[in-house]
Amino acid sequence: MDDVAFDEPGGRRTTMSLVQIFRRHDDRIAMLRDYFTEQPR
Repeated sequence: MDDVAFDEPGGRRTTMSLVQIFRRHDDRIAMLRDYFTEQPR
């Protein structure tokens, strides 16, 4: 799991947790799925 920071208009920065799941087949990415927390309001 990783944390990602997004710079928004007006100088605000939002941070959220992110997980990426990769499935490989023949040394190539066959599937990529992102899971992330809901953005705070």
